[in-house]
Amino acid sequence: MKIVNALLLLAASSIEGQHLHGSSPKLNVNDMLQDNHLMTNDMEDAFALKKKDKCTRIKLYWEKGYRWQGSKKEKKWCMEGDKKGKTLEIKKCGSSSKQKFMFISGDRIQSCKNKDLCFVLSGRFAKLDKCSSSNSKQKFKESGSDKKFALEPKSKKGCLTQRHHPKSGERVRIEKCKTAAKDDTKYWNTY
Repeated sequence: MKIVNALLLLAASSIEGQHLHGSSPKLNVNDMLQDNHLMTNDMEDAFALKKKDKCTRIKLYWEKGYRWQGSKKEKKWCMEGDKKGKTLEIKKCGSSSKQKFMFISGDRIQSCKNKDLCFVLSGRFAKLDKCSSSNSKQKFKESGSDKKFALEPKSKKGCLTQRHHPKSGERVRIEKCKTAAKDDTKYWNTY
């Protein structure tokens, strides 16, 4: 059922803005959803599938009340492949292609700069390595919503974060989710 609904949504979005049969009004996905033309309990899953086929930055989630490195002002910190493309670090969000990633196959995260590389858990650290659908250390679960989610390795208990409050160059690693939440660095969003 989830797949069928996702396919319906994707098909509808691909013809959005086109006229059907020459004289029909525009078909708009949002109008269809508001008019309940696509009824499902799994619409969030369908939207997530639609979103995940593009390159995006993965940014540490920030909200009012957070205090990182003594500052109450938001600083946008994104994951970035290092110069060699192997380790994942936290850097200020920018336009670098090293900060662009794509969620693929429902549980893997691929580099957009080098599509042969995917996130992998290596000990306590996340890094980039050759993509392999059979490597369980490359599988991650997103828990939460598109606007605020935790990234949890399927091969080990914990959450992807960096140590304590973010600073440029810190490596992305696995920590207990409770510890990451205490430091306000458990959650991510796409940017």
